[in-house]
Amino acid sequence: MPDFIGKRLIEMDFAIDIERLPGCSTKIAELYQEWLKDGETKETAAAASDAKMSTLMLFYDIWGVGDTTAREFYNKGWKDLDDLVEYGWSSLTRVQQIGVKFYDEFQQMIPRQEVEEIANLVLQHARKIEAGFQMAIVGGYRRGKKESGDVDVILSHRDESQTMNMINDLVVSLEQAHLITHTLSLWTKNSERGQLPLAWRGEGARRGSGFDTLDKAMVVWQDKKKAGDDAPHRRVDIIISPWKTVGCALLGWSGGTTFERDLRRYCKQEKGLKFDSSGIRRRSDGTWVDFESHYTASDEGPGHDGRCPQPAPDMDTAERRVFEGLVLAVASSTFFVNTFHMLRTSQLRKASGIVYPNSYASAERAEKDAKAYAFNCAQRAHANFTENHTSFLGALLISGLRFPMAAAAVGAAWTVFRILGALGSILADLILKFMAAYTSAKLVFGN
Repeated sequence: MPDFIGKRLIEMDFAIDIERLPGCSTKIAELYQEWLKDGETKETAAAASDAKMSTLMLFYDIWGVGDTTAREFYNKGWKDLDDLVEYGWSSLTRVQQIGVKFYDEFQQMIPRQEVEEIANLVLQHARKIEAGFQMAIVGGYRRGKKESGDVDVILSHRDESQTMNMINDLVVSLEQAHLITHTLSLWTKNSERGQLPLAWRGEGARRGSGFDTLDKAMVVWQDKKKAGDDAPHRRVDIIISPWKTVGCALLGWSGGTTFERDLRRYCKQEKGLKFDSSGIRRRSDGTWVDFESHYTASDEGPGHDGRCPQPAPDMDTAERRVFEGLVLAVASSTFFVNTFHMLRTSQLRKASGIVYPNSYASAERAEKDAKAYAFNCAQRAHANFTENHTSFLGALLISGLRFPMAAAAVGAAWTVFRILGALGSILADLILKFMAAYTSAKLVFGN
């Protein structure tokens, strides 16, 4: 799953590995080595024992409180939840009051079995309202965590009319069953705009809350049938997605923070797309891009080209099609990488004067001529690319059928690092040669 990719893709044991990463200095490498050895750094240990930091984290963990509000509480001299209740209760919002009231219960982790029980109850009530709803548990549960902080559930229906305003009816049904005790937030923006994919407004558009625009309810859940009044209150998020964008909904609600940020950055920088859980849009003109439907020829198709969209048969297939679109784009980028290698090698061949059929400059010439040395480095980088290209691309496409998220992430990283490697193989060695010459000169001539 996404977090697994981020954590296991590269194992680094030495500080030099960290320093090779973009934006990582010697200081970062030293901190990594300290953490690798001791399991913590001096800074994190100090923060954990700092009274101010502990108080800020206490306030920040209250549902409905962000970092700015947590600092405001601290600056008022409040040190714990009792201070909030005694001195600031009337100034808290309704949601913050609920967060304080159930603070200890919300901090309890939820085992996978209970997550499944809650999700299945949500699905049962959805199918009582209308048969045919499909459900997926997302969030930390889908990433394989043994325990979750809350329960995230996505519901969808192949008949798009059934998801319209469904969130309202579902919340009412669960409240009547005494499973929802409080509704913290309720969004119906998607239904309000007729469930049409929201167009991207351009790079200059004002930033919103950062949330997607799917219909959703964030609720407090308690199943008294299990343990009566002693049953713990749980945080549950119920998301309703129309079928045409359910793949994006699954993808957007399943990944960890780092994976989701990297995915959005990749879509923006590499593909000119804007991705969120409610769909994919082109940044150039804001139009919605449908990766989830397959198109078949039809004389009666709605498109100008006579093609008829065929929706995905299930939610997992819809998500896989989203990533297949990105994976194929990554695969096609190998053509760009190969072209880059060819042009760069050709330029350096001309600059160095190495003529065909010579594949490399001689060792003696490369030692004396920087341009010949640069050509050898570029030629070797190109050879390394072609040696691995066929097996890598085949593995990428095959693995993408079963693990599309992993394949897209690895493919994107491979494309970027191949180009950086081609440049770095030249620059790094030239820098090392310069340093060696400089050191020799220092030894000979002194200061």
